[in-house]
Amino acid sequence: MTTSLRIILAAACLAGALAPAAAQSPLDRARGLYTSAEYEAALSLLDGSALPGAEHGAEAQLLCVSCLMALGRADEADTLAEQLVMAHPAYVPAADTSPRVRVAIQAVRDRALPPLARRLYDEGRAAFERSAYGEAVALFERGLPVIEVLAMEGRAGMEDLRILTNGFLALGRARIPPPPTAPLPLAARATVSVGDPVTTMPGGIEAPASAPVAIRQDLPPWTYVVGGPGGPFSAQRSSRSRRPPRGGTPSSSPPACHSRHRR
Repeated sequence: MTTSLRIILAAACLAGALAPAAAQSPLDRARGLYTSAEYEAALSLLDGSALPGAEHGAEAQLLCVSCLMALGRADEADTLAEQLVMAHPAYVPAADTSPRVRVAIQAVRDRALPPLARRLYDEGRAAFERSAYGEAVALFERGLPVIEVLAMEGRAGMEDLRILTNGFLALGRARIPPPPTAPLPLAARATVSVGDPVTTMPGGIEAPASAPVAIRQDLPPWTYVVGGPGGPFSAQRSSRSRRPPRGGTPSSSPPACHSRHRR
């Protein structure tokens, strides 16, 4: 094996070994640092990284709480734990989380979530009563996930609060007026030309214009005219029917004008 081939193989092996480390996210690297008891380094990495997604944010905050508690910074850990619970009320730490951290998170939930649920409900109810339905719906939508989590945990009074919140939320949504419909721009309105009838649809698409359809049309009355294929006096269309004289059939004698014409 030549020297150049050995160098190429060594570089390939080194790149393969470094690739998994380079592909790790900041959260994965911070977890590795936490496992290695490098808590300050893990905090620095999480503080300077942008983790997308609400779930990654909750996990990153939980890891920061774990690092702060391991460093003995209990007050900072408690403040960050409360921020975590308020931002993600339905988040539950994983089973492999430190028991001390899980107890701290649960204590914060017991302390912070019930007052938050009732405050959001009261503010939404007040907005609903003053007919600010949009504001009321926003408050109820914020409070409902918190109330549902507490109701599932069996907290006292939360099931009733959940029913009330759902009811006011449905009423508020029903009373929000729909947005006004904007009129079509002048260029998008249907136009028909005289020479080549087409209709300009919205978006500039041209389609053949349909001919107008008569909904109601008056026909000319039936009249008597002189001449025609039936004789000098022939009956044509008439919109009025002739009634026979009383006591018999219509007279068969021609009209007076017919006698004058024959003389």
